[in-house]
Amino acid sequence: PIPRFFKWLEHKLSGKDKFFDESLLDEDDINDLANILGCPGESVPTALIELLKDPTWFENETIAASLKPYLMKLAAHYLSVETHRGKPMDGVAKFHCRNGLEMFRLNYLADTSRKGMHNCAGMMINYRYDLESIERNNMAYDSSGSIVVQEGVSKWLV
Repeated sequence: PIPRFFKWLEHKLSGKDKFFDESLLDEDDINDLANILGCPGESVPTALIELLKDPTWFENETIAASLKPYLMKLAAHYLSVETHRGKPMDGVAKFHCRNGLEMFRLNYLADTSRKGMHNCAGMMINYRYDLESIERNNMAYDSSGSIVVQEGVSKWLV
């Protein structure tokens, strides 16, 4: 699971506090999302958050398919770029990376339970144990906060 992903996304896109980050979605993303959400570009962050607050939004297959690249991009950013004191912001990621695992693959709409939609917009991640690199990964994490991000996650970072 990615338990605080939605809360982070809400803070980053809502503009309600010091965490607002307009760089998460570029101009093309905003234009595409405006078409998907049927709203003007300046309303995209609010409209996206409001849509995601409805735990049944994924039942609209057209919307679900259209949002996939954007939610994958945002989740990949949250997991592998966002840090607190040089370590991943996400507690589950911090635990697994500290133990030498690799971020292996993002899974879209993998947890469509009410709780999964509320906490992580249905997103999940797989971590992988690579026995040959666990110790090296652990040491890199401990010394510099470095994490190993495989293509199943990094391909969504644009």
